[in-house]
Amino acid sequence: MLLILLSIACKNFSKDITAEPGINSGFGDTADAGDDPADTGQNEDTDNTSDSDDPSDTQDTSDTQGPQSNDADGDGWDEDEDCDDSDPNINPGEVDTCDYIDNNCNSEIDEDSDGDGMDPNSDLGDITGEPIIEFQAYLAPENDIDVFQLYIADQLFDLFGFSVTLENVPASADYSISLALIEDSNGQNMGIVESSDSGGNGGGESLEHRGGWGDDSGLYEIAVRSNSGYSCSIPYTLIINPNSRK
Repeated sequence: MLLILLSIACKNFSKDITAEPGINSGFGDTADAGDDPADTGQNEDTDNTSDSDDPSDTQDTSDTQGPQSNDADGDGWDEDEDCDDSDPNINPGEVDTCDYIDNNCNSEIDEDSDGDGMDPNSDLGDITGEPIIEFQAYLAPENDIDVFQLYIADQLFDLFGFSVTLENVPASADYSISLALIEDSNGQNMGIVESSDSGGNGGGESLEHRGGWGDDSGLYEIAVRSNSGYSCSIPYTLIINPNSRK
């Protein structure tokens, strides 16, 4: 009888200690620590790569590539460099032509635009004994200067002289000419020795340089200047006579 009662009591006690798995009975119950995968197997904090793997955050290059270029006239120059992005013939890569427009975007209009090859200096070489030299060129823009260097040899007791004539000056412009002796027979720079400026528009200018009985050989420089106005369509005519006294 006693054995039967003890057996029943042990069965009831065993049922009581396993009825509430959440209570630590002190006999190694680890239901909270190891059996619930919701607590120990969840890696939402350590393995969640939603912030670092999202290409919208790390691969978006819209901010690093900068603004897109804008070339409205399609000449290959961005509007920030092109002074007229509506005209493909106006950009920093163009050669300035005589059209009263800044073709190459350097803030200067028609600089050396005539294409005469006379800016800033043209060397005509040794013209001693040469016949009359005549050619046409343009002055553009208004502050343009065409400069021509030439050498003339002289002999002692020889009548030395040569003349320079400027013709066909545009009616809307006032041009002048000057002659400088850059290096005489002694190697000295004598500066401007002759000049001509009538002070009026159109017409022409002329000068003559005469030497003495000494050696007037030297390197000379003729300068044609615009005092006011210029023309892209009307060239002036320059005439040089190396033997005006012979």
